[in-house]
Amino acid sequence: MKQVRKRHIGKGGNLPIRRTSNKGRHRRLAMDVLMGLRQAANSSKRHFQWLERKYGISGIQLWALVELSEGPGMKVSELAEAMAIHQSTASALSDKLVKAGRLRRVRGAEDRRAVHLSLTDSGHKLLRSAPRPAFALVPQALSALPDRALSELRDLIGRLQGLIKLYEGSEVAA
Repeated sequence: MKQVRKRHIGKGGNLPIRRTSNKGRHRRLAMDVLMGLRQAANSSKRHFQWLERKYGISGIQLWALVELSEGPGMKVSELAEAMAIHQSTASALSDKLVKAGRLRRVRGAEDRRAVHLSLTDSGHKLLRSAPRPAFALVPQALSALPDRALSELRDLIGRLQGLIKLYEGSEVAA
């Protein structure tokens, strides 16, 4: 029987670590990383759900309000960039916030084609009552990491995405 010991992994608790072959160790390490990614995603999801229950607004909408309060007069494309989302998603998001009375669109004075977004009094009031962090925990946690760690993480995620794309079309994914 293989010896089992426990190792502390952050705030997530203890995970059993089995002494195994290199292949088994590599698989266990991969599963530890997968579990960490799931925990991060679930934490973010729970936070967004709590925000929606407490304030009647989705976490992503609240995050958009935070971004717009820090950069009033943004265009939809600038909001999309600030939130790392697609422009069509930012457009649909701003539509919902306009309909809810939290946001307004203002035509540019010089270029009438340009549309700028700004918070309404209702949007400002909601932000004043919202907890901190008012938006997703994962972006907040990522912003606390040093540049070098973020660069390494970005590169590793890029490699992971490349492998996923490679496997998507192969028999391995089937």
